[in-house]
Amino acid sequence: MEKVIITLRAAQADEGWCERLRDDVAAELLDLGMPGLAVNVRDDAVRRSLMTLTTLDPPVVGFVTLWTQQSYGDQVRSALTRLDKECDDMAAYLVTESVPAATGHRARRAQRGIGQRRTASQAR
Repeated sequence: MEKVIITLRAAQADEGWCERLRDDVAAELLDLGMPGLAVNVRDDAVRRSLMTLTTLDPPVVGFVTLWTQQSYGDQVRSALTRLDKECDDMAAYLVTESVPAATGHRARRAQRGIGQRRTASQAR
């Protein structure tokens, strides 16, 4: 299994955009049949946090993580095509040597999960 992390960057990403990504877009991505999906957006709950990637122009407003059998296959290609419609700029990264974390908690669609996401970025 492979893990692909996609950064979504946009000048504007209000709460309506966050809800659409968590609800409608996430449902469309799940319909592609991938074994795992996580959607992390810069919504009202974290918008004022100092731990967000706002130094880029446009800023990172969301991360989508896909678990897939093949990072270069049709599922990921379809997901990238769909996500590209939701942002100004997008980048995808293949994560090597990763295994799903067994948290014992499975979030329902559009439900905020437990825990936290830590992502590091280095500007050059």
